[in-house]
Amino acid sequence: MIAIGELTISLEQHLGKILEGSTTLMKSYRNHLLRIRDLLTSSRDLKVEEGDYCVRFNVINETNGLNKIFFLYEVRDVGARVLWRSLLRSSIGLSSFLLRKRVTFLPSYSFSFDRTVTFVYWGEKQPLLKHNKLKKMELESCVVSLDKPSQAVCSSANLVWPKAVSRAYKDPRTVNLARDYLFNALFPPKITDITNVWSEAPYVIVGDDALELFTIHKTICSLNYFYICRGKDFAKAFVDILDSDLSVKRVKCYIPRDSLGEIKNRPVTEAIILKRFKVYKPRSAQQSFYLISLYPFESTEIFRENVPGVLVTVASIILRSLYFRSSQLTMLGAGLPEIRNLILWTFRRRPFDKYPWETLGSRLLGTLEGTQMLLELLGVYTVQATKVMFIHPSLVECAYSLLSGYNLYHEEIKAVSTLLAEMIDHLQTSYELKNIFDIQEVFKEKLGLRLGFQDAKKLLGLLRIIKNTIIPLSKQLNNPYL
Repeated sequence: MIAIGELTISLEQHLGKILEGSTTLMKSYRNHLLRIRDLLTSSRDLKVEEGDYCVRFNVINETNGLNKIFFLYEVRDVGARVLWRSLLRSSIGLSSFLLRKRVTFLPSYSFSFDRTVTFVYWGEKQPLLKHNKLKKMELESCVVSLDKPSQAVCSSANLVWPKAVSRAYKDPRTVNLARDYLFNALFPPKITDITNVWSEAPYVIVGDDALELFTIHKTICSLNYFYICRGKDFAKAFVDILDSDLSVKRVKCYIPRDSLGEIKNRPVTEAIILKRFKVYKPRSAQQSFYLISLYPFESTEIFRENVPGVLVTVASIILRSLYFRSSQLTMLGAGLPEIRNLILWTFRRRPFDKYPWETLGSRLLGTLEGTQMLLELLGVYTVQATKVMFIHPSLVECAYSLLSGYNLYHEEIKAVSTLLAEMIDHLQTSYELKNIFDIQEVFKEKLGLRLGFQDAKKLLGLLRIIKNTIIPLSKQLNNPYL
């Protein structure tokens, strides 16, 4: 690893010094740094630099098209009836004066690393948002492509410096696909080890004297007890939720008063959970704190299908958990029958055993065909002969970036991504002529696409990087069980 010069890591140095104000969060970050260093030590495809409070990395090859596509998102993109600006109203906010220059921190999702990240936005050559919208904390969801992805630096502090943005994908189907991946990436929160936030991909806001970390999660919940705070627009409640270990945990949280009726009247509710940590620098007169907020949502508003949203959310959680536990790149370590049983097992435990099964949509789990329909509704999984496969978003990024000159439609991009997911586990990625010809033949046979020799060779090299570096690193970064 290369040591980073002092001037280039001033933001993370500042962040680290503030983190010293919380012993537990600083210890968690130190452990996270050690893990990142171990993961990146032998990487040949990433440039890695190291400092006291960070490890930074970026792709080496400008032309491979990785670390290029990001989704700038609003919380409502995952179904919650809440906006970032209402969540940040009592926080530092989107903008702060820091290091003699205005900086904005924007919530984003990385296709390469399959996780939410924080864009560090300096406003230079980045036409992302108008100044008046930033001032009002009004975010607009959009999928963007970076001009020079090799210059987009990623940090162990879950920060990304995007540099210049070259284009935005305006096709609503592309935005919907990005929303599917964002929804899939959200996972129930850690409760027993609540300050171990770094595998939960925090949204980071750095201020002059304070640091805020927001982690966003999806789960299911059942209200146990609540009381309304006089003169406040929220209630304090004790809620049973499904946590990251797929166990039922009771947590104390804050719920908007206008959402209480929705939770009270349903035995099981889909919920977005936001964990917020605010840390002040050492010897500050103000006290660091954390709190948990809960917002009910309905995933049917995302997928627009007549299927009970609770089933969709539980299926997504089960699949994500199996993906983390699988040793394969794309295949899950379970088939349709086992997945169906795991979903049903969730609803056999109290208090989720109160879930009403009489709805027509709930009968999907009565057959394997219905279970397959439920899983494929999520938009990021495919089922083949009862085997379930995750189409990693870096493969979608690969299809968009490398095959842009073939004028492929949205459905064809998805078909290419699925084909790449099928190929990658057993693909031979050495630059032998036979391997290049094999890729050309597969594309012609399966998709009717005549891939040029140089494009097939480039694709082979790109799949090698995805297979050996990108997918293993993304699974390690996001895995809650490590």
